[in-house]
Amino acid sequence: MDRTYRRRESGMVVAGDWDQSREPLPETRAARVIHDHFVKGMSWAETGIVDYHLGKIAEKGISEGARTLEEIMARYEDLDRVYEDAQKTGTLRPRSELPGHLRREYEGIFFHIARDGEPLRTGGGRNRFAIARVLKLPKIPAQLGIIHPDAVRAGYLEQLRRP
Repeated sequence: MDRTYRRRESGMVVAGDWDQSREPLPETRAARVIHDHFVKGMSWAETGIVDYHLGKIAEKGISEGARTLEEIMARYEDLDRVYEDAQKTGTLRPRSELPGHLRREYEGIFFHIARDGEPLRTGGGRNRFAIARVLKLPKIPAQLGIIHPDAVRAGYLEQLRRP
């Protein structure tokens, strides 16, 4: 992809070859931490994520909205609840059903749609996405990024909208 498309461009139909460069999803820190915690049974501290955030706080005063150890732990306790709920129900609840949401899937999982209808992961919602992968959920709520006009013409957008 020649340029990075952001959330503010959500829903734009964009022609071109931006969808032709595809690589496997990289192993992210979030994916490793979620796997270590929920699959291997490690505590959040044992995964290294608490120390990571404490280091960022020491350096910058804030890490992903957290300024204290208590705020870090509250964030990961929330993820425990998201995981437990998704494990029980077989689905991730949309962000609109979660406390403190802004609108729809804003700050949630973010995908672009390629010409062949393939969702292309682009960023945002990395912890929720990692939970969905660990649980092998067949469908997840997501915010639409850009979409290729060929995908619109082929009706892929309508297919993706189905609950």
